[in-house]
Amino acid sequence: PQDLTFLQQLAFKCRKYSEAIKWGTEAFQEIPDYTIAVLNAFCYAQMQQVIPAIGWLETGIRQGLPDPE
Repeated sequence: PQDLTFLQQLAFKCRKYSEAIKWGTEAFQEIPDYTIAVLNAFCYAQMQQVIPAIGWLETGIRQGLPDPE
């Protein structure tokens, strides 16, 4: 799973959003962590896909995303 999250982050930094989503989704199935979900949300937002971006953001919140207060 650590390798998958690394690949997700690398793909995101290289602006390969579809690949980042693929790796992130696979990693999230093994480790449901809010950081993975939020990065998937960012990827979908960059691709202007609002509904999946919101869905992943809500998933991140359910998985413990800290309140930005």
